[in-house]
Amino acid sequence: TGGKLELNRRVLGEAVQAQGLELEAQRLRISTDVRAQFFQALAAQRRIELIHEFQSVADKGFELAELRRQALEGSKIDVLQAKVQKNEIDLAYQQAQIAFSTAWKSLTALAGTTSMPPVRLDGELPESDETLDWNFVGATIVSASPELQAAQTRVRQARAYLERQGVQAIPNLTMQMAAGVDNGTNSGLINLQVGAPIPVFNQNQGNIAAARADYCRAVMEVQRIENSIAARLANVSQDYQSSLVAVAKYSQEILPNAAESMSLAELAYKSGETNFIQVLVARRTYFESKLQYIAAQSQLAQA
Repeated sequence: TGGKLELNRRVLGEAVQAQGLELEAQRLRISTDVRAQFFQALAAQRRIELIHEFQSVADKGFELAELRRQALEGSKIDVLQAKVQKNEIDLAYQQAQIAFSTAWKSLTALAGTTSMPPVRLDGELPESDETLDWNFVGATIVSASPELQAAQTRVRQARAYLERQGVQAIPNLTMQMAAGVDNGTNSGLINLQVGAPIPVFNQNQGNIAAARADYCRAVMEVQRIENSIAARLANVSQDYQSSLVAVAKYSQEILPNAAESMSLAELAYKSGETNFIQVLVARRTYFESKLQYIAAQSQLAQA
């Protein structure tokens, strides 16, 4: 009585649906983590390629400084400075290889393929992207979030459980019927019993109060998740917008200017119009700008 069995089915049905949504949320978390880690590993791979390309520039600069010293047009200081820069580039190359190895291990661990040996990643870092309407993005995420839907389902489960505890005090009816034969009189017997406990003192108040508290907690959990989504989206939108601006600035202005500056400095040094320090500064500026550009591309891709 009181529809207890139906309420039990409602409680468990909502629990199953919530668990399915939580499973979908976890699947999306793993998928997102794998994709983000892929771009991080791809950026590490791109840094290795960039440093390897710049190694030839540093080697040629060292050779040029040595030739000018032998021709008495340069000094040993120029040679030593060029060698220092070459050694720094070689060190950066070794560190980039270590960073890629670490990123690869993290990627394969997230993907569940830890035994997979390192291979060349096939992909491109974004060179540009569109500006997003974050209000629309936020509304879309909230409406489609399995994490939030699971919390809302937990509210329905808590409400059903509260209703279930509300009818717990309604007694169950127990019916028993027995038939037999009295051997003494050789007459038949039929016995029918109907029983029900009378809840005089126990109205299930404690379980009802606990179920009501669980319901309130479930309602507040929905609000907490909504606020959490908004906070996470705010951080991601900041990363996205700042990296988008950085990628555009580096690709359109900083890198072209740094490349031209390095080219002009090397031409001027070959013709004896400037000192070697200017060449080193121009090279380092171009090299560091390229690394910062890759970092901005990686951040944009992950955001």
